[in-house]
Amino acid sequence: MVFLYGLPGETPDDDKLTLAYSQTLAELGARVNNHTFLPLPGTPFRNSPAGDIDMKTQREIVLMESDGKAFGKWKGQLARAKELVHLRESKK
Repeated sequence: MVFLYGLPGETPDDDKLTLAYSQTLAELGARVNNHTFLPLPGTPFRNSPAGDIDMKTQREIVLMESDGKAFGKWKGQLARAKELVHLRESKK
């Protein structure tokens, strides 16, 4: 099951619900694949803010990973998202 955090327009409550759902599925045996939203050039969301994951959610994802219930490139994507926004802003 794939989950994407930090989508444009998401609220902290949305993140809590996403995390809770992923934890429920993991407890049922699913292996959760976590990612962070990237505002990629050439896409309709290219001018969106960088995807972000609050620290509490990050800690919970790390716990799921340490239990073998989750994986994904979300950590690197957090950094890449900020780099993309920085590059975009520096070209203005």
